[in-house]
This record gives sequence, structure tokens and C-alpha cells, in this order.
Amino acid sequence: MRSMTGFGRGRARAEGFLVQADLRTVNHRFLEVRVRGLSELPGLVHRCEERLREAFTRGALELAVRWELCGEVRPRQLNLEAARRLMADLSRLRKELAIEEDPGLSHLISLGAFQEILPEEEVLWPALSEALDQAIAGVMAAREAEGERLAQVLAREAGVLEELLDQ
Repeated sequence: MRSMTGFGRGRARAEGFLVQADLRTVNHRFLEVRVRGLSELPGLVHRCEERLREAFTRGALELAVRWELCGEVRPRQLNLEAARRLMADLSRLRKELAIEEDPGLSHLISLGAFQEILPEEEVLWPALSEALDQAIAGVMAAREAEGERLAQVLAREAGVLEELLDQ
């Protein structure tokens, strides 16, 4: 007997990235899969969904993925379009509010003109795949352990009912 509720966590490193995958499952009549933390990498979302659909036949599954560079400063690149829009907005605001200070580079940086460079999906996938496999194994073990506890409780309660019926 297996429970439908479980949690598993996996961590893995590959090519300078540390990936953590947290998987939660609860009872659900059908198979429902949600993946969070990879919205900028849709190919990886699809791969994770496929892997989870191979491992589970029903339940509500929620996978939360976090990734970071290991031991390096996170590379950033200028988002030129965003910088132009921000500078125009700051200049307009300066005129409307009669602010003496001219907008500069520090204002652009603080408002997000630079963006993180996302990893290539093929670079991140090996670590994510390993972390996901660990999380799936953790969920399976948790569901098995919970199922055994439920079976013990049900057996004990069935015994009590049998005693009551025999009276």
C-alpha cells in the first residue's frame, strides 16, 4: 500500500551550476503536474513534465526548481531596450517633478536595465535531470513509508472492529 502524499528533494551540480528540485505530491484523482522556477526555460519545463508523467500515474505533483551558478559572480548583460525605456521614463519624471539631478547609469542599474544571462537548456539539463531523479526517488520512498504506516493503522482498526463484532 502506498500513500499519495510525499516530498522529495534532489540536488546536483553540472558545468558550474547547482540545481535543487523539490517535489511535492498529494492525492488527486488524475495526474496533474505543475513546474515552477523554469518559466524562462520552457524546454526544461516540458522535459520535467515528461519525466514526472513517466514516474507517476496519478496525483497532484508540484515541482519547484531553483538553480544558481556555483562560486562565480552571476553574469549579467545590458538589456538595451529596457535601458532606453527606463531612461526616457526617468527623463520625463525629472521634468514633471522638477528634479534637478539628471538620471544616470546608477539609476538604470537599480531599476533593472541589466538582466541575468540564462544558462543554455542543454547545459542545465544534466544537473536538473539528476536532481529530479533524486526528488522522485525521495517521493517514492516517502509514499511507501506513509503507506506502510496507513496499512498498520487500518489493520489495527480492522482488528478492533472484528473484536466488537464478535461480542
